[in-house]
Amino acid sequence: MSVSSFKKLEPEEYLRQHYQQGLRPDGRKGLSSLRPVSISVGSISVADGSAVVKQGDTIVVCGIKLEIAKPRAENPKQGFIVPNLTLAPICHPQFRPGPPSEQAQTASQFLHESIVNSGIIKLEDLCICEDKYVWCIYADLTCLNYGGNILDTALKALVAALSNTTVPKVNVVEQENEDPIIKVDLKEKREPLELGAVPISCTVSVFDDKLLLDPTDEEEECSEACVTVVLCKSATTENELCHVHKPGGSAISPDKLHQCIALAKKNSKTIQRLIDTASSSTIK
Repeated sequence: MSVSSFKKLEPEEYLRQHYQQGLRPDGRKGLSSLRPVSISVGSISVADGSAVVKQGDTIVVCGIKLEIAKPRAENPKQGFIVPNLTLAPICHPQFRPGPPSEQAQTASQFLHESIVNSGIIKLEDLCICEDKYVWCIYADLTCLNYGGNILDTALKALVAALSNTTVPKVNVVEQENEDPIIKVDLKEKREPLELGAVPISCTVSVFDDKLLLDPTDEEEECSEACVTVVLCKSATTENELCHVHKPGGSAISPDKLHQCIALAKKNSKTIQRLIDTASSSTIK
């Protein structure tokens, strides 16, 4: 039987034989090794911030647009951030045309929770005029090619795009007995978006009793479960746990979950260096 036939007929055994030798089917050595990652920012000139991230075969582009909106009545001093991930049929045969898939909606919610829990953006900093005007950050993410581990790739793209985002100056003109008037000054130099603790995610799949860091799409399909651990890094804290995401799959033991978190912490510095390098190359 040829290797390609064996892979199609017995995908789990095909993977198992690689793992027994400490290898990954895509050529990686070691079960806890990452695929190559490249991050570029500022490539979309019409956006207020943008980034393209390639992690293995997975490619995600993120564009940021700023709009002025009215705040919610219960939070008159807070702005908004609205991430939305699109998984179109062009990126992988498993996705179909039509409304957003459940996976796309779950991923978008994961991105929102990671941003809010980490505090990378203080929503109060987006306030222009209390109870009247705030900034709304729309983050549109599109997967151009799906090769597994979409959550890590998308979060890198979102964080890199936010680090590339600049905000125009807004002048508020107060009026007696009337709502204030705002004027966006497009001639003044735009200011970078102020960011706080940076969220870093690591996805680990569980296959038999083994933990696989940064799984491919083939590995995700054969795994018992996938766990995404989000850590925060700021000037005062490092590797602070801010979110754990497990979308379905088999139940895993607390001990296995702790192993996933430990593996994520071990690799967080490598991921942070990639994001810092991309952020320092901002061209806006």
